[in-house]
Amino acid sequence: MATSSDRSRADAPHPLRRLWDFATDDHRAIRLGTALSVLNKFFDVLPELLIGVAVDVVVRGDASLVADWLGIDGRWNQLVVLAGVTVAVWVLESVTDYASTLVWRNLAQSIEHSARSELYRHLQTLELAWFEDRSSGG
Repeated sequence: MATSSDRSRADAPHPLRRLWDFATDDHRAIRLGTALSVLNKFFDVLPELLIGVAVDVVVRGDASLVADWLGIDGRWNQLVVLAGVTVAVWVLESVTDYASTLVWRNLAQSIEHSARSELYRHLQTLELAWFEDRSSGG
């Protein structure tokens, strides 16, 4: 048999929805952190694809994808271009990893501070009798 507390839990919004609604001032940072995380994963996967393209260059030479798409002749020249692209991808992966970590950490601290401040404001409105009826600490 369902109790009233069970019904109230079922009617309550999902915790992520409540967090989203609570963090209205931080929606831009949430979107930025999400975008940076997605970009980071993209750059994280790209080196494996570039290895496949490098194998294509070694096997097919002037008939490779790099030769077709970029018009670069010669295996050596194609591999040098791929090496440069790989270095750029690793740099971009590192930058997006650092930036996403920074954004998410600052966002977490901002939301935590807001929640603690709101809790403190609420506690200030309670009567002293409320605290006397409840034990705190150990």
